Amino acid sequence: MSYKNGLTAHVGANRVFGAAGKITPGDNTLFFYNQTTKSEAIFGQATLHLTDAWRLIGGLRYSNDDKNAATASADNPGASAAFKAAFPINPEQTLSRNDQKLTWSAGAQYDITQGVMAYAIAATGFKDGGFNARQTAIGTPLAFAPETSKTYEVGLKSTLFDRKVLLNADVFRMTLDNFQDSTLNPLTGLGFVVGNAGNR
Repeated sequence: MSYKNGLTAHVGANRVFGAAGKITPGDNTLFFYNQTTKSEAIFGQATLHLTDAWRLIGGLRYSNDDKNAATASADNPGASAAFKAAFPINPEQTLSRNDQKLTWSAGAQYDITQGVMAYAIAATGFKDGGFNARQTAIGTPLAFAPETSKTYEVGLKSTLFDRKVLLNADVFRMTLDNFQDSTLNPLTGLGFVVGNAGNR
């Protein structure tokens, strides 16, 4: 079978059982998926020495991600009705998305004494969105949104007894928005797709 986007064909594993609990001969599917990704980023970090002991550190990162994909699927004409119902034909379609984000970090360091440093930092993070590269029921959302994070950390780093003992301790908290996770298909309740599971 030929598709205009030049997609590569793969014979899927036989995963559906017939009504009698046996694999039905001829139950297989052809699934096609092709994706191109272009990622660009510019970032920098600077340190400001307030005193010999005090330092402020800040950074910025701008990310730009472009994704373009094409997908389609077709079942073996001789496949069982149960298999075709579980793996419906997905018409050929093209997908595209662009995700952009500016993230930052800001922190401070203080040398309490020789070999002992306290620090605090806050930062944001970003993971771009994408597409589900698998055969799904018609109407299942194929795209998922970007995930973002906020992190707060306070800690202590030290080397003691003439650098013979290394002692570090910290506490941190991270929150996630639009957490990307593998979830049950929201349309059918069967099979798993990547989606945004909410906030954490």
